[in-house]
Parts: sequence; structure tokens; C-alpha cells
Amino acid sequence: MSIAAGSSLGPGDKPSRNRTQTCIPIASDLDIVRARQIGRTAASTLGFSLTDLTLIATAISELARNIVMYAKEGEIIVRLVKNSDKHGIVVIARDQGPGIGDVRQTLQDGYSTSRSLGLGLPGVRRLMDEFEIESQPGQGTVVTVKKWTASAMSVIEWGAAEEVLPGESESGDRYVVKNLPEGSLLAVVDGIGHGKDAAHSAELAAGVFSGCEARSLISLLRRCHERLHGTRGAVVSMAWFSPADDTMTWLGVGNVAGVLLRRAYGVTRQESLLLRAGTVGAPLPHISASVVPVSSGDTLIFATDGIRSGFADGLNANNSPQEIAEHIIRNHWRRNDDALVLVARYVHKSESAS
Repeated sequence: MSIAAGSSLGPGDKPSRNRTQTCIPIASDLDIVRARQIGRTAASTLGFSLTDLTLIATAISELARNIVMYAKEGEIIVRLVKNSDKHGIVVIARDQGPGIGDVRQTLQDGYSTSRSLGLGLPGVRRLMDEFEIESQPGQGTVVTVKKWTASAMSVIEWGAAEEVLPGESESGDRYVVKNLPEGSLLAVVDGIGHGKDAAHSAELAAGVFSGCEARSLISLLRRCHERLHGTRGAVVSMAWFSPADDTMTWLGVGNVAGVLLRRAYGVTRQESLLLRAGTVGAPLPHISASVVPVSSGDTLIFATDGIRSGFADGLNANNSPQEIAEHIIRNHWRRNDDALVLVARYVHKSESAS
């Protein structure tokens, strides 16, 4: 791989700007903060949700930190895409450092060549909608990631909130939201136990979902099951929203609770996901997926077992998904376990195209 001529900038150079693009030289921790702020501010002009703005800023931080740690200097390019088809942000991290010998290994969840507590490239790939990397030893690295606004790709509006068990440095709970042209995939994973081992299992499972192109939840679960052999395992709940026929397919193994709040004629009623007892990574029970019709405004809630039962009772269905997730965490966290809440509201295809 060759880096384009003129891409190397000195640490004292100022960001170059045009209407839709900003180039930020990266050579220090201060540059990481600046790149994060510039990216978040640029993305906010496109109408991204607060949750997506946080994901974008986190991805930029990770990419810039990689440059400082491994290449010493490079650049982050933030580019906005605005046309009749879609709006989004493109982030390019470019350096002329030592490069990566085995890109595939680097993208495996849980792999790290440092002691950093950051998400790494697998985490960046999970945060964004599209991910590409080019790298060869001695020739530098270029990582390109993209995030599209909900109106461009997604048939859902979503939010998430989480808490870590007091005394632990990282959570064993993970979530994935992946927007594909045919619909949206959601998955919540709870690694068995607590701490690093639970987090490792959850990361492996999340990597299966974030890297998937398949639409079959059963196929994805079986792939996840194979990936978790030899680990503590995890419990998983998943859903697939299809705008083509206004349906939601869902299944769960273990105790990640799923509740669908239906809104019709001004009345909200609940439906619960049928969970199969078992652990993904251990002998699987007989699994089957349920398909249910959904309408605009129907809201799905996934909650790990760090959340008390009854969390969906009395919710204000008019609140945003992020507000609902934060309300549940604030009022129903047991405080004796990691906790994660993922909330997704279905937006009818005719509305998402408007």
C-alpha cells in the first residue's frame, strides 16, 4: 500500500478546512482531543443523535490514539457526505508508521499489542457502519470508517445505557446495532461472570454480530456459539427489523430480557421475548426464532440481568430511546452486576424515507 504524496503533516501545522472536510495533524494526546471535538462538532451538523455523536467521537479517539501509539504522527481526515441519497461522516486515519503485518489478526476481538484499555480496531469497526483498512509492514496504515444518519440507512431510532459492576474495570455486557440495506440487526451479549473473562467472551460474540452480513438470526447464533467454544460463554438476545414486510424477528438464549412495547390507538401494551435456557458456547438448546409484525412507534427493549424485572412497567413511551434506556438504568439497576439496556424504536419505511 502506498500513502498519497503530501499526506504527512508536521505537528505544528494547523488543520486545513473546506466546506465538507477537515484535516487534523496527529502527534500528541492534545491532538487526539482536538480530533475528537472537531469530528463530533462536524457530525452534529448532520442531525446525528446524541448516542451516535458519542460513538463517532469515540471511534475518532481510538483511531487517533493508534496513530500516536504506533506511528508517532499522522493525520485524521473528517469528511461530511451530503447528497440526495444519504448524509453521513467519513473518517480517515492515515499514517506512515510501521504498518500492520497481519491485519486479520489485528481485527480479532480481544487482540491487542499493547496494554491499552481502549477499544482498538475491532471496537472501532463495531461503532461505525462501514470499516476498511489498508496496511503493509513499513508502508503505513490507512483506516477509513463511515457512519450514516438514521434517515439514510436505519429503520430504527435507538439508544443504550450501561453500568459496570462496582470494583470491576470493564463490563462483561456488550451490544451491537448494525444497519444493512435490508434492515437493522440488534444484539445484546452478557458474558458469563464478571471482569476480564466475561468481557472477553462478550467481545468475541459481539465481533460475530458486528462483522456479519447474514440476516438469519439462527445462523448468526450458531456462528457465535462456535466462536465461544473454550470460553466462559455468554447469553444472547437478538432482533432483526425488516422494513420490506414490517416484521421483527427475535430470539434469545439465556436471560437477556426482551420486551416489545406496542403502541396502537393510544394504548401501550407489552410482549415478552421467549427465552431458551442455556449458554452460547456450551451445548445449545433447541433454538427457534419468532417473527412478529411491527408498526411505526413500536419499541424494543433488551436488558441484561443486572436490571430488575418489571423495568418496562410505567415507562413513558413518548420519550426517546436514549431517555428510556437511561431511565431504566437509573431506576432498575441492581448494583450487584454489570447492566446494559438497549432500546430501539421502529420507524416505518415510508417515514424513514421522508
